[in-house]
Amino acid sequence: MATEFDFLLKPRTLITAINATKSNQTKIVDSIFSRKILQPNDRFYWEVKTGSETIMRNIKVNETALVTSQLGRTIVTCQAPRFAEKKMISDYDLMSIRAWGNATAFESMKKRIGDEHFDMKQKIDRTREFMAAKALAGQVTNEYGETLVDFNFASEHKPTPTDKWDTANGDPIANIRAWQKLIGQKVGNVSSWTAYCGFGVMNALLNNTNVTNLLQYQKGSQIAESGQITNLAGVNIQEYYGSYVDKAGSYQDYIPNGAFILIGNVTDAFGELYAPIVDTDARGEMFYSRSWEEQDPRGRWLMVEARPLPVVFRPEAIVYATVI
Repeated sequence: MATEFDFLLKPRTLITAINATKSNQTKIVDSIFSRKILQPNDRFYWEVKTGSETIMRNIKVNETALVTSQLGRTIVTCQAPRFAEKKMISDYDLMSIRAWGNATAFESMKKRIGDEHFDMKQKIDRTREFMAAKALAGQVTNEYGETLVDFNFASEHKPTPTDKWDTANGDPIANIRAWQKLIGQKVGNVSSWTAYCGFGVMNALLNNTNVTNLLQYQKGSQIAESGQITNLAGVNIQEYYGSYVDKAGSYQDYIPNGAFILIGNVTDAFGELYAPIVDTDARGEMFYSRSWEEQDPRGRWLMVEARPLPVVFRPEAIVYATVI
């Protein structure tokens, strides 16, 4: 006879639960790679676009339409990554939960599954954020430094200013404006500007005379209250403290200390691809979960899986600068 426990462990119940589980690990993913694109198979295929910013010539009524050059397109393919983790809930734990009686046991089991789901999804989300930060730098790599996909940023989109921002001659405002012009020329009208920077870069901005002289009357109270410069030259600047623990056990910043990443927000420039999960119970969800019994040692496995990849469709919308 089916029990309430059985309902909690059904594939549809687990899949619904894991997709409803939220974490706070994906600031860049949620802001920049918010568009989700489900793929038909695990061989990803997309076009990197470069556009022509020429203007149209006026033609007479009786003339034929002009033939225009196509968008520049480069085809990129790669194998979808796969992230999966499982945890064992032992028979001893299950018996302890059941000992509380039906009503309490159901809620206890529901909470246990929720806790395990949250922990495993946090790890996947942390990995998604890691890949998203790497994508903004031009290459998605894994923690071993192996390249999953290279977006082939042009050298002018990965500059290092002659005068670093932490030096007397550093001029962040001039640099940012030049990079805005570069992006605007390449991708057309930009609706807004976003930037992510490392801890050291924000310190350099706060101590740069050119910047503080400009902002002392306009943003002085904001700097005093937050200790940060959050808007400069029309750019929403976010100092990002996010970090992860590498395979050596050391903390690493998602955004390096000396990096300033300027992003022109344009249509269809970014997205997160998802490959289908290879399982008969999967129905095209972004996150998948299932459970099965283990005989020795007795218990029940709980698994979570996802196959995401952040993609930059318009690499020319980014300038990744090393400024200190």
